[in-house]
Amino acid sequence: MQSSDIPAAFQIPFASSAGPGFIRAIPKDAVTATSTDAPASLATGFPPETFTPLGSGGVPPSGADFNGILNQLSAWARWQAAGAAATYNSAFSTAIGGYPKGCVLASTTVGRLWQSIVENNTTDPDGGSASGWVTIAAAFGTDDSFYRLPNGKVEQWGYVASSSPSEPVVGVSLVTPMANASYNISITPSVDFSKTRADSWVQVIRGTKTTTGFSVQYQNPASRSNDPLDGFEWRVVGVGA
Repeated sequence: MQSSDIPAAFQIPFASSAGPGFIRAIPKDAVTATSTDAPASLATGFPPETFTPLGSGGVPPSGADFNGILNQLSAWARWQAAGAAATYNSAFSTAIGGYPKGCVLASTTVGRLWQSIVENNTTDPDGGSASGWVTIAAAFGTDDSFYRLPNGKVEQWGYVASSSPSEPVVGVSLVTPMANASYNISITPSVDFSKTRADSWVQVIRGTKTTTGFSVQYQNPASRSNDPLDGFEWRVVGVGA
């Protein structure tokens, strides 16, 4: 098979303009047939009455059923041809007993894909607990200041332009939240140009770490006669929210 063998895509679902009475939704469970109608269902397909000769009490299959099932099938074919992925569906998950191991769902966060690592997975990966799911794709931050790795880890970075000759405590807000406060922080003091006496430094105050930020404190030699720093650059690595 070659890439050129791709079939024509459904631009609209089959029978999308069928009028009332000429199409009907196909129910999941079997419907009791009457003397004039034998509705199709997902459970039984076209029922036995539609295979029975009319002279023996049979009922012809309904064109509305044909339109209904072809509409449902072609609607999904259209969705998939458009490159769209399925998201978590609670009712569908319950109906099938949970998603299978290895399946891939799109997150409600654009740019992220989830993959199930367990069988019969009923957990909503976007519901706050992604137990049983792993991230296999994630988009870069829109401002190019963070990115996600397939294992769920996040690396993010920034610059704080705080200049002071004293020893202030400076707060840092993360670009994107972390899952918990167990992340690593790297701090690099910055100067805008060469300074002979810019010997100040900054240090992380570990007890201030939260899922959305942390604080650092400037430190200066006892003489405090040095030129001040021109802010600092920071980098954080940990598990993303």
